[in-house]
Amino acid sequence: MQVLKGEPIRLSRIAVLCAGLVAVHGWLLYQHVSLGVPGVLGHLLQLLLELGLIIGIGRQSVGLQRYSSQITSSAAFLRQVIDTVPHHIFVRDREGRFILLNEAAAKIHGATAEQLVGCHEAEYNPNLPEEWMAQVLAFNQAVMESGQPRFIASDLVVDAAGNTHWLETSIFPYRDRSGAIQGIIGHAVDVSGRKQTEQALQESHTMLVETNQQLDQIANEDWLTQLPNRRFLDGYLQKEWQRLQRGTGVSIALVMCDIDHFKAYNDACGHAAGDRCIIAIAQVLRQSLERPIDKAARYGGEEFLLLLPNTDLTSAIAVVEVIQAELQARGIPHKGMGQESSVTLSFGIAVVSSDTAPAGLTGHDLIDAADRALYRAKRLGRDRYCIALL
Repeated sequence: MQVLKGEPIRLSRIAVLCAGLVAVHGWLLYQHVSLGVPGVLGHLLQLLLELGLIIGIGRQSVGLQRYSSQITSSAAFLRQVIDTVPHHIFVRDREGRFILLNEAAAKIHGATAEQLVGCHEAEYNPNLPEEWMAQVLAFNQAVMESGQPRFIASDLVVDAAGNTHWLETSIFPYRDRSGAIQGIIGHAVDVSGRKQTEQALQESHTMLVETNQQLDQIANEDWLTQLPNRRFLDGYLQKEWQRLQRGTGVSIALVMCDIDHFKAYNDACGHAAGDRCIIAIAQVLRQSLERPIDKAARYGGEEFLLLLPNTDLTSAIAVVEVIQAELQARGIPHKGMGQESSVTLSFGIAVVSSDTAPAGLTGHDLIDAADRALYRAKRLGRDRYCIALL
C-alpha cells in the first residue's frame, strides 16, 4: 500500500478512519445494499482514493480480514448506540419503506427493526388506518420534492397494542453520494406524557372556570326563585348608572314591588306554600320582561325589584300593567284574605333621565324613591302602583 508523500499514515489510523466513514456514510450501504463487510470496505477504500489519501493498492490484501472485522465491530457498536436512544430514528426510501430504523421506532408497531426493514409499518401494525399512512407518505413526498425539512408538532399514532401516542416528528431529505434525494430521514420524540399533563392541566382549568362560574352564579342568584339577587342588581344598577352619567337622553326605570298581605298568606297556608307563592310571582315577573337588558330580582323576602334601562315613565307603567294582567289571569288563591281573594302586588315606580337628573343623585337614591312610592301604594289600598317624584 502506498500513501501520499509526507509522514506515513499508520494502518491503525486508516482503521479508525474507515470506522468513522462507516458511521457517516457506509452505514446505510452496509445495512441495506447487501455489500457485506468486504464490499463496505471496498467502498470505503474507494472513498479514500477519491480523497487522495491512498494512491495505490497492491493486488494482495494488507490485513483486509482484520479491518473487515473492525468495521463489523464498529457497525455493531453504532447499532447499539441508535438502539439505546429512546427516540424514534428511521430512514425511508422514496416509496415509504423503511431502510433503517432503531428498535424504539420498530417497537411501537409491534415488530423488530430487522423485521420492518423493507416494509411499511402498516404491515405489522393493524391499528394504523389507511388515511394515516396516506398522510405520512404525502408528507414525506413533500419533503423529497422541496428538499427542505419539515416538522410535525402533533402526530397521533396508535401502537400495535392499541395504545395512543403523541409524536413530535422532524423529517429531513435523505441524499445519496451524488446529492440526489432517495428518501427521508426521520426523528420522532414520544411526547405522550407531556400531552397527558397538558390535557390534565386543561381539564383542571376547565373545571376551575366552571366552578368559578357556578360560584358566581350562586353569589348572584336567589336560591329559591333562580332570579338575580340583590347583590347582582346592585352591581347592574351601578353599571347602568355610570352609563347614565356619561350619556345624554339616557333613562333608567326602577320598579319596586311587594306581595300584598304576605304575612297573612303565610299564616293561613304555611311557609312551604309561601315559598311556592314567591316562586310563582318570580315566574310572572320573568315572563313579563321582553328585553334581555331588563332584569327582575328578588330583593328580599316577598319584595322584588325591576331594573329597566332606557325606559321612560310611560313604558315602565306599561310593564307594570302587563304584570298585573298576568297575575290576575293566574288567580293565585290568597286564603289569608278570604275564599274569593287572590294574590296581588303593589308597585312603586321611579324614573330618572340623564337630561333631568338632579345633581348628586345616586342609584341608591333611585331605589329609595321607588321604595317610598311602593309604601304609598300600600297605604292607598294595595294592588296598585304609585310614581315617585324626584
